[in-house]
Amino acid sequence: YGYAHFTGKKGILAVRNPFIESTTLNVLLSPELGIDPDATQLVLECVYPNRWISPVLYRTNESITIPLEGYETAVYEIYPLRDATGPLFAGAIVGEAPGTGGKNRVALYSSSSDARLLNPDAVANGQRLDVNYRQIARDLREEKTPAPVSNFNLRTRGEGSGTADLTVQVNPSSREGIIAFLVAPGDETAKDVSFRVTVNVGGREVEVRSEYQEGRSQWFSFTVLPGRQSCSVTLRQTKGEPLAKARLQAWYVGRQAMPTKSMELPPEGSAQKRILPPIVVPTGELARNIKLGEVTLDVMR
Repeated sequence: YGYAHFTGKKGILAVRNPFIESTTLNVLLSPELGIDPDATQLVLECVYPNRWISPVLYRTNESITIPLEGYETAVYEIYPLRDATGPLFAGAIVGEAPGTGGKNRVALYSSSSDARLLNPDAVANGQRLDVNYRQIARDLREEKTPAPVSNFNLRTRGEGSGTADLTVQVNPSSREGIIAFLVAPGDETAKDVSFRVTVNVGGREVEVRSEYQEGRSQWFSFTVLPGRQSCSVTLRQTKGEPLAKARLQAWYVGRQAMPTKSMELPPEGSAQKRILPPIVVPTGELARNIKLGEVTLDVMR
């Protein structure tokens, strides 16, 4: 879901995905939202949680598709291309290069095949800047980095055990990763139910954090470091009418370190200062939620 506010040819979109699964949100740039019916050459720029510009320019009555990671909140600005105050590097995430304070150098990562400088004619040495940017974007796409997790498997131990086993390879690209288990009643009509989960890693019980979602489901999570991880999770019901079955999903929640390159800007190529939301994901990293599996468990009491 989301909210839109437009004045003339400029506007803001605030959007959110309330679910753990990634999704997309389609938004029609209709005059009913308040946008100028004749607006063209519109830039779509993400300003939160990171900085990204669409390589596509839009007009009124066209639809835009916004990708959203699980539980992600994002803010986008829409404005005419001619109103840009600096170079618009589209198709890659743009961050602050380390040690520069954001002056005349940017960090680039996660580029797409259509990455380009949107406004080369509006900035000094724009054509050369565009060529350099496209080359850096190609270099980034050629540098492969493994997903934060791989080779994962979730399976039950058998009838009546109430226990499942998870194996997963946590790769060096993982940053601040956790394994999270989402537990929900197998009976969709059940209410006021709660569970307790015990997690053992390498034969030792680990501390598990719990987050209760009123009435139906609970999250249980623990921190993981890079390496091969094997754990068992045992489920018990602690509240509500006795249940026979419960659904258990396992997720990796964390960030992925991405190949990053810096790019120097000419002094006159730096954008004018804008008041923008803070960046919440470190430069060179992407928030990632990866489903590791789902099983049905017998409920123990």
